Amino acid sequence: MQQQSPEVETVESRLDDFITQAIEWLEKAGDFVAEQAPILVQELLTYKMVQFTIVWLLFVFIAVLFILVGRWLYINRERLYPTEEECRNLYTSFSQDSVWTMYFVFKIGGSILIAISTAFYLVAFLEIYLAPRVYILNYLLRLL
Repeated sequence: MQQQSPEVETVESRLDDFITQAIEWLEKAGDFVAEQAPILVQELLTYKMVQFTIVWLLFVFIAVLFILVGRWLYINRERLYPTEEECRNLYTSFSQDSVWTMYFVFKIGGSILIAISTAFYLVAFLEIYLAPRVYILNYLLRLL
């Protein structure tokens, strides 16, 4: 067998030291992740619950504005109806039918917005609350 030069032995020893330190660092990192994973998962679930709640409240706010506009149209329908003189010029005011149509569009549109957003965000909220592991698995699958 051939004798190795001192430089090669030095490089090999440094390489062995580097690999040993890298393995120790990875083991420490794995321990850290194992310790922090439950906290991370809990924080993610809390964040998602708050995020869904804020977005749902935003949709409800917009829907309530729709309903209030519809209510305003209903209350002020007498002012919005054209007089006989205005009826001669069709472009000066809303007709009675258009006021009622807008009232129902805003009222029904707001109600539908509340129903859809509540159904969607309630399902997500219940998934987080009742089955957090399932939510985490689905969340991880979406990331892949």
